[in-house]
Amino acid sequence: MNKNLFKRSVIFFLLCFIMVNSNVASSISHMNITIYASDKSPKLNVKKKSMLKNQTFKIIVYRLKKNQTVVFSVKDPNIVSIIETKEKQCTIQALAVGKTKVIATIYKDDKKVKTLKCKITVTPPAVSVQFKVEEVDLEENTSMNLCTLTNLKPKDTAEVPVFTAEDNDVLRVSPNGFITGLKTGSVKVTATISNGKSDTITVNVVEASNEENEG
Repeated sequence: MNKNLFKRSVIFFLLCFIMVNSNVASSISHMNITIYASDKSPKLNVKKKSMLKNQTFKIIVYRLKKNQTVVFSVKDPNIVSIIETKEKQCTIQALAVGKTKVIATIYKDDKKVKTLKCKITVTPPAVSVQFKVEEVDLEENTSMNLCTLTNLKPKDTAEVPVFTAEDNDVLRVSPNGFITGLKTGSVKVTATISNGKSDTITVNVVEASNEENEG
């Protein structure tokens, strides 16, 4: 092979190699690469909470660092009061119907670094309770929440009725309204509110349908 031709071929190859790698490097350098770091900053266990008068609730600050302290306060102490505080939490009590905020101010070396807020709504108690339907079917070994079938007045109340069943062998019911069918049968479930008023629904526990054998 002619030496000059060989040299030109080698030079051409090197130039192509440099140009290709330069373009790749340039493309990489202009790429927008976003790295998502996990959020390790302090946070509250709840951002909003509905309560009834005289109810209590604990507000907790999670992910508080060792060199950080927290001070709790209430925007309107006539609606909610702080009855107890600990290192990372406070217990509040609802005093009157209304809305306010509980504020958790976080300090590091006596310098404020973050403010967290929880919206508190104190509602009136329920004055009446009524089921939307007279009866409902529930398959064996399935569950549902009876709270979805109740109407409370006033509608904005935070009160949850207490639910009881007349036969716990057929139906298991939790105080806050979750029911589970255990075996076939009909059971009356009663929802009672704090003023003593109540309403009753009939729950029919039926055999579970076998869809695989149908059709």
